[in-house]
Amino acid sequence: GLVEWSEYWQVRWNWYLGDSLGVLIFTPLLLILYERKSRKSLQNTDKTTIGARILQVICLLSLVTVSLLVYTSKSNSNLSGYPLEYLPFPLVIWATIQFGQRGAVLASFIVSSIAIWGGSQGGGPFIAKSLNINQAILFLQAFMSVIVVTSLLLATTVSERASAEKSLRQSEIKYRELVENANSIILKIDTEGNITFFNEFAQKFFGYREEEILGKNAVGTIFPLTDTAGNDLAVLLSNILNNPEEYTTNENESIRRNGDRLWVSWANKPLFDAEGKFIGLLAIGTDVTDRRWAEMQLVKLNEELEFRVKERTNALNDTLSALRVQQEQSERLLLNILPEEIANRLKRGDSTIADTFADVTVLFADIVGFTQLSARVSPTELVALLNEIFSTFDNLAERHGLEKIKTIGDAYMVVGGLPITRPDHAEAIAEMAIDMQEAIIDFSKTKNQHLSIRIGINTGPVVAGVIGIKKFIYDLWGDTVNTASRMESHGLPGSIHLTATTYQQLEEKYIFESRGAIAVKGKGMMNTYLLRCRKTKVFTTNLKKGL
Repeated sequence: GLVEWSEYWQVRWNWYLGDSLGVLIFTPLLLILYERKSRKSLQNTDKTTIGARILQVICLLSLVTVSLLVYTSKSNSNLSGYPLEYLPFPLVIWATIQFGQRGAVLASFIVSSIAIWGGSQGGGPFIAKSLNINQAILFLQAFMSVIVVTSLLLATTVSERASAEKSLRQSEIKYRELVENANSIILKIDTEGNITFFNEFAQKFFGYREEEILGKNAVGTIFPLTDTAGNDLAVLLSNILNNPEEYTTNENESIRRNGDRLWVSWANKPLFDAEGKFIGLLAIGTDVTDRRWAEMQLVKLNEELEFRVKERTNALNDTLSALRVQQEQSERLLLNILPEEIANRLKRGDSTIADTFADVTVLFADIVGFTQLSARVSPTELVALLNEIFSTFDNLAERHGLEKIKTIGDAYMVVGGLPITRPDHAEAIAEMAIDMQEAIIDFSKTKNQHLSIRIGINTGPVVAGVIGIKKFIYDLWGDTVNTASRMESHGLPGSIHLTATTYQQLEEKYIFESRGAIAVKGKGMMNTYLLRCRKTKVFTTNLKKGL
């Protein structure tokens, strides 16, 4: 019918609250019904137990009974003095806690439906406490708002908590399954070193059942007291527990129940309680025995290899030292046979060594009466004397920078001006000749032997080279050499006999005696000279004694 203008806004407000409550009540109800339909369509096999069914029936009957008693009663004296309208409220909360959102929606729907029906029949606390029907409807709607909003909020909270608990349980299940089924050793150790967790893989690996190992110290069970190297593993574990940040990883020997020793690599993670206090260690271990064994074998092989390499190196060094000694001996021997410059050319690979020198001075010396001397002394004494004389000549040649060519019997040959050319070669040979005569005089005195030598000198061009394959020598060829030999053989004992060519290069520095023209075998008549002494010093000879 028509509504008075004075009651328009109150009626309008009642309509608005009614529509809102309809949305709050029926929307969750429709969603629950649709959810049940969806679960059936997906053939959800979740079965409710008989006990749960009985509990649901008891809840439903209790809620309906209490609601009917409260909201359909028409005894005004009983209803007006007490807030009986909230009597079903604990049952709604209990249904919400027990059955979640579904229980909250159904309980709110039942209470609201009975309250509305009772009010329409003129019963319930809202009619008894109101002045008119509009006020009663307003009270009813306000009550329904409290019931619905409270139950839905509580249902949401319960649902979220249940979901969180379910997720936590699932996480715990997954974590436990992961830990139990992991192919790694996983254990927990408290601050005293006692084992508080021991996964299934660890039990199989070490040979202990969980009840046998929990509560026991790791050292003496899965860790030996000392490792093979003698290290105290109790000290190691204490260091790890006292300084877990410094031992995020470590490797040490472990021991199985049957006594087998093996190596385990540990990844350590410190554990803390809610207050941040260190309570123990989570350790994940991996068997690295094969790797450690391979490393030890590799170290052993490396040591053996180093030892063998050292042996080979020492042997090689000995060989190289011997080769160097042999090389030095060979080089010394080569230098005894050949001039240094020629020896270096041979070592560089020159196959043929032959040089022409335009101006050199050649000296030949021969011991006078050597044949008669060899008949008077033993061969050993003769060789020793000859070696001493020629060694003295060698030293003189080295002092004057001359090159000894060879010795033949008691003859000695030396040259100046090759293989390294020098302009004063004639003067150097003259000085050598004078020193040789003085040396022979000294030998005669010290050895009590009458010794003298003939020396022949000539200057001119020669050809020098190395000949031979095995016993090769450095020799000279040319007319200059032959003439120098003739000067020696045509000379006088104790004298230095030289050609005019050599005389012309030395006449300013030495005193000579001309022999005039003499017959020289193979040369005919030649003007020759005897070198007597330096112009600054008288050179005495044993010429008269030689004659």
